[in-house]
Amino acid sequence: MTSRKRIVGITIGLIAIAVFVVVYQRGMWRIDADKSAHAKLVSSARQAMMRSPMGDLAEALQAGLRRCEAVSAVDGLVPDRAKVDAVRRLTEEFLRARFQSSPGEYVAWRQGQGDQPAVTMSQLRAWFEDHDPALTLLEDPPRDDQSLDDYFARLAPVIERASDGRGTLRRLAASAGYWTIVFTIPAREARGSSRMDAASPRTALQTSAAIFGMKPFWIGKEAISNSQESLFATVCFIAEFGDRVLRPVAINWWWSEKEGRWMLTGFDVGQRSSDETTLIPY
Repeated sequence: MTSRKRIVGITIGLIAIAVFVVVYQRGMWRIDADKSAHAKLVSSARQAMMRSPMGDLAEALQAGLRRCEAVSAVDGLVPDRAKVDAVRRLTEEFLRARFQSSPGEYVAWRQGQGDQPAVTMSQLRAWFEDHDPALTLLEDPPRDDQSLDDYFARLAPVIERASDGRGTLRRLAASAGYWTIVFTIPAREARGSSRMDAASPRTALQTSAAIFGMKPFWIGKEAISNSQESLFATVCFIAEFGDRVLRPVAINWWWSEKEGRWMLTGFDVGQRSSDETTLIPY
């Protein structure tokens, strides 16, 4: 039930054997330069993240989410005010429902959004039998006569107790500079064309050793039909988890033209190492 995503890319072009040595030497110099620049970026992003002032949920929402910058990763894309405001509102509702309410209240919130089950109990049982690190925290396997809502309500608090604090958020960044909302249409995004801001929580996420996210328990009732041409919004921020470690977090939303609203599509966490695991079912 877990998914890991890594991005590492290096390309070397060799034009002809006659100039092999020249190209090789220049290529190696560029690789070393790229590695050095990336290492500096990772270090700067880490230092910036550690300077983030932290507060409780109410303080972070007031000083951070409600006042943070909303930017576009696509030239010419300017989301209207209503869409931006809706992302802020839904993100606040999600954080309050998931981390400040009971599992049952969170389930009720998902149902109120019109979301539907993303998995069946049979699928959960198969993942359990495949030794899923989250589901096996419950000793008994999922049963067909259980509801997904009841199963989540049992699993969520067990994960929080058993994961050394990595299964819950303790505090969030209490400054607008450590939150950002990024709008994009994947097919139109000019990747790599803009300089990465080391102080941005999005950069902290992108330069993490690994990005980890659990598969969702619920999804919007409309499936994403064309992910490359759809409008997405990602809310990035710095969070202190229950183990007192600061990590970058991203909450992802997709705009459904048919429904005329945003739908939750992901909850991702930047890891300090590829072996680290944060289990937060949503």
